[in-house]
Amino acid sequence: TATHYPADYGFIPRTIANDDDPLDVLVICSEPILPLTLVRCYPIGQVAMLDEGKEDIKIIAIPFKDPTWNCFRDIMDLPTHILDEIKHFFNVYKQLEGKKMEVLEISTKDVAEQTIKESISMYEKTFPWVYKKDE
Repeated sequence: TATHYPADYGFIPRTIANDDDPLDVLVICSEPILPLTLVRCYPIGQVAMLDEGKEDIKIIAIPFKDPTWNCFRDIMDLPTHILDEIKHFFNVYKQLEGKKMEVLEISTKDVAEQTIKESISMYEKTFPWVYKKDE
């Protein structure tokens, strides 16, 4: 895409989302995050969208130790302009590929936490040997 991501983009390890990929996450932080870096974050909400007719969810999170952003606990507390940037980005970022995207809904942290739990559960069901306990 020729459009810049409005925040750092990654995935939540040991999750499987509805699109059979790890659950995507947009991390709002004051400093760029190097690729392949694990960052301890908390979810503040999620963006539900349609990607070529299929549901695609992006978790919005903030690093615990980011002093600029860690005062925000829910996506609805973010400045309106930040939410507008996120929505706009996800509506247009695949246009050059000829793909249609549509932001359906922005949900609170409670919904995001439930989505994460479901994605962890899906991972555990898909890879049960990772969680097998010694008897």
